[in-house]
Amino acid sequence: MFALVPAQSKRRSPSHVQSTPGYSGAAVFRAWRSIAVPELTLEKMSPEPPFRTAIREYIRREAKPVDKYSHQVRLYALTRRLGQELTYDDDVVFAAAWLHDLGVFAGHRPDDPEELARWDNVAYACEKTPELLARFGFPAEKVAAVVDAIRTHQPHAEPRTLAATLLRDADILEQLGAVGVLRAVCK
Repeated sequence: MFALVPAQSKRRSPSHVQSTPGYSGAAVFRAWRSIAVPELTLEKMSPEPPFRTAIREYIRREAKPVDKYSHQVRLYALTRRLGQELTYDDDVVFAAAWLHDLGVFAGHRPDDPEELARWDNVAYACEKTPELLARFGFPAEKVAAVVDAIRTHQPHAEPRTLAATLLRDADILEQLGAVGVLRAVCK
């Protein structure tokens, strides 16, 4: 399976080719590729492991309020961009990015304001993650690295691995962007 992955430069739209009479689908694609080669690369991808789907679906169900779900999507995408030229375990980063905020979801955190003020959402996520990953079929030998990345994802922490550093840095950048500002204002 191949996926189109954007590179650094802007792409020209192949709309002028698509509207040209007499072009077959293959000819349109070849013409478009001749324009887009500097701007798109083909990346060979293996089928997604089932645990990734299970993790995403779990977070989709558990992320309450629902706006909490979009953070994980953006965060994982940002870790991929930051680590684009680096070698790291993407399974670890994927699981940590999707599970790191489990303790901030309603239903996972205390409702009482006094308890919530003392709540350690990171400790909660670290405690729950091994059981969840085992249930989802995640490779057991990678669980400790996921927990370590979650444990060290906050700005004051000092990650010990590249995967953990990518998660922490992406989470910081996510909080600095426009969405992060809106999230802070709406709290």
